[in-house]
Amino acid sequence: MADSTLADMRARIMDELQRNDLAAQIDNAIIEAADYFGRDGFFRNDAQDSSTVTTAGINVYSAPADVAEIRQLTITVANTKYPLRLRSWEYINAEDSNTLSPVTGPPVEYAVNLPASGMSIRLFPTPDGAYRLQYDYVQIIPPPVLDTDSNFWTMQGREMVRAYAKFLLRMNVLNDPQGAQSDRQMADLYFRKLKQETGAKKFTGRLRAYW
Repeated sequence: MADSTLADMRARIMDELQRNDLAAQIDNAIIEAADYFGRDGFFRNDAQDSSTVTTAGINVYSAPADVAEIRQLTITVANTKYPLRLRSWEYINAEDSNTLSPVTGPPVEYAVNLPASGMSIRLFPTPDGAYRLQYDYVQIIPPPVLDTDSNFWTMQGREMVRAYAKFLLRMNVLNDPQGAQSDRQMADLYFRKLKQETGAKKFTGRLRAYW
């Protein structure tokens, strides 16, 4: 049985554990496994583009929900694209200290804030109209949550995710620490193998990352 979707991966784990009563626990373990490995920068999509349009008088915007790191932020003014300069939030606070009459115009700088709700972007000056704001960013590959979801975690990373998910299930649900350690060793093995392959795809030019 080959994995390609969340439903396929769940069925595969059920078969390997010989348990068909753990669907919810298996889904949680798959998500946790993807989140765990997703912290490694190798398992992120290098270049994604997303854009929004500013609104006059609004200087704070939500970044794309899947952004891990902004590589460049640009703004289009009179059909010309300009890169914005990254500043600290405190720096822009000092530049734009008059809260009753903020400086307005085409933005030239931005700052990043990371509240619990997700990354926020503050622009300076405050936009005085509609400008296209374009993100070039490193993308967090989201874990599969729907049965039909299919991405890096259910395809290229399927062996690693499946092994780590079984490790979590044996440790936290099945009370099988001995079996869990074997799964953890396999997950680590697949991790190293996949990291080598991913490095080749990204840096040798002989293969292209395609997730």
